[in-house]
Amino acid sequence: SAIDRAVAVFLLTAVVSAGVGYYYDNETSLILRNLRFPLYYFVFYLITQSFDSPAAARSFTSLVVLTGVAISITFVLEFVELIDFSGIEQDSFRVSRRQGILLPIALLFATNQFLHDPQRYGRLLPAAVFVVTGLGLVLTLARGMLIATIFGFAVAVWLRYREQYRAWRSLLM
Repeated sequence: SAIDRAVAVFLLTAVVSAGVGYYYDNETSLILRNLRFPLYYFVFYLITQSFDSPAAARSFTSLVVLTGVAISITFVLEFVELIDFSGIEQDSFRVSRRQGILLPIALLFATNQFLHDPQRYGRLLPAAVFVVTGLGLVLTLARGMLIATIFGFAVAVWLRYREQYRAWRSLLM
């Protein structure tokens, strides 16, 4: 499909970028660090496209959202633990680990649930998930994830006002 081709181009672009970095003698650890997120998202895409039943997709989505909330709570607790209230000036703290990659995905799932199917959980639960997961994402200070999330929000709002939402579901996922 057109979506598969777009994802293939995305993956090819990421791999070519890594090759260019390697050609210009960038550190391999730096190249791999920057390449891992596109590869994670590619694997996530493959997983979501493998579901053939709506029930399995809903279960997976719920699991991702709950995992995102749990990760956010641990990030918030870790951040609070790092704060020193003694009044001494200190640098800002960044809470960041690989698990944080689920935060934008969980945020976008909660946003789309809020916008497109509020009858399922109401609006309060997705809004609460959004607040908790959003706080965890903000504490990571990951600019790339924030930009991707904002772009995802724009796509979700755009799809909300499209007449043929179902035709775009695979693109959104």
